Amino acid sequence: MDGQQHRTPLAAVLAALGLKPKHVVQAANRIAAEMGFRRAISRQYLIKLRTGEGHATEEKILLLVMAFREL
Repeated sequence: MDGQQHRTPLAAVLAALGLKPKHVVQAANRIAAEMGFRRAISRQYLIKLRTGEGHATEEKILLLVMAFREL
């Protein structure tokens, strides 16, 4: 590449909306608890998703979208 890093869609959305990963994780985890999901999202998992190293399940995508809408 020409020295620029590839930005994942998730990283672009976080930047465009001015959201901090810590706040997204907190909101997603609260929503997960309210909805009775077995597992929530960790900061490490969000980092993997943001850098393109991880893949999200439909449940995690739902949590992230709900967190974005709330924030």
